[in-house]
Amino acid sequence: MSPKSDFAEAGRAAWKESADQLGAEFLGRRHQRPDTVQLRHGEHIITLDAMEGAGGTRIRAPFVNLSGFRFLIYSAGPFTLLGKKLGLVQDLGVGHPGIDRRFVIRSDQPDAVRDLFSNERVRDRTWKYVAQGRAFPRILMSKVRPGVSEDEGLLGGAYSPGVDLLQFQAVPHITDVERLVGLFGLFVAIFDHVGAPAAEEDQVERALRRLQGPGGIITGRVTLWEGDPPRHEAVDELARLGDARAVDVLLSTLHESDPILQGKAAHALGEIGDERAVPALIRLLGKRQGRLKRKLGDDAGDALIAMGEEEFVLAFADALDGRPDGLPAVVKQHRSDVIEALITALKGPSRVVVSNAVAALEKIGAVEALPELRRRMNNFMLRGVRESYRQAIDALESRPGLPRSVGAVEPRSDRLPKPVRGEAKPETKTLPRATDR
Repeated sequence: MSPKSDFAEAGRAAWKESADQLGAEFLGRRHQRPDTVQLRHGEHIITLDAMEGAGGTRIRAPFVNLSGFRFLIYSAGPFTLLGKKLGLVQDLGVGHPGIDRRFVIRSDQPDAVRDLFSNERVRDRTWKYVAQGRAFPRILMSKVRPGVSEDEGLLGGAYSPGVDLLQFQAVPHITDVERLVGLFGLFVAIFDHVGAPAAEEDQVERALRRLQGPGGIITGRVTLWEGDPPRHEAVDELARLGDARAVDVLLSTLHESDPILQGKAAHALGEIGDERAVPALIRLLGKRQGRLKRKLGDDAGDALIAMGEEEFVLAFADALDGRPDGLPAVVKQHRSDVIEALITALKGPSRVVVSNAVAALEKIGAVEALPELRRRMNNFMLRGVRESYRQAIDALESRPGLPRSVGAVEPRSDRLPKPVRGEAKPETKTLPRATDR
């Protein structure tokens, strides 16, 4: 067996044992995926794998950095020591003789660095498991570029916007079980210190903080970032708490691309019962498309019913079922929101619902929707749908008091350009009115 094979087997055995001691998951080599250990600590996923090319060991964990605190720690070499003496290299002392001698620490927040290393768990694990190895390690808490993989190609995937990366790198491979377990413990200690919520943070504030973190599920050959499940849980928590402080954030969540998150946000707004959410929920009633069997319009309707708007929701549902007579009586102050919901329903997917939404716009006299109806109507529609559009447009255009379009205003003769001397005066033509088209 070659030395390389011996090393690979020793490393695999050490990583398996480390995973067992940590209660982590060991993912063995498969296809192009290397041996990997993943530990979940709260909302964080800490991943151990091998660096490509250099043949070293890497531990990393993406996270939401609320404080913006970042730092770099690396081994001090001869040139670095010379640069420190000449004042050319920034080096923050943390009050630990060994760490200050062995490493260079850089950050634009020196007080935060010293506060981090005042934490006994962080300081002791750094000295015991980072500084004592024969490798040339470095620890980096940095900003990653949104949408770009920073993994040197092994794991694939891209981090979400708003995510920072805590990373340890060392060459050569680490096969000492105690050191590997200690390095994971260092990550946990850093996260517990840096990511600890403020002492005055209550349950609502914590849930809002989690909800406003990056979304998406980013995976390569192992999971790198799992943003959506914690955000789903945060919305569920806000629904349970029923605090009106969450309304504004939940309203913005209604417009995200995750359909599960949208539906949960609508439900939470219904549970909170704040009237500020009513217009936004009404505008969602026409959402009949989506990747889920249950539509967002149904979730919005349930939320409105929970807020005492059952008569309104039933009238809107009847209108989409072809019975619009009850809709004019409940429109009232929410007229513009109802029109927007009906225009949204024109996207389908059912041609029957589309025709019924057009008829409902006609029923409530929604002249405001004329530009949208004209824009959407085309010769490629099914005949029945096109006829419903034509009928609604004709009826709305014939309503008394309908304002003429800008193009129907007759030009004043005193504002027309004057002809050049000797040329015939141009004839003033009357433009057709909107009703003559």
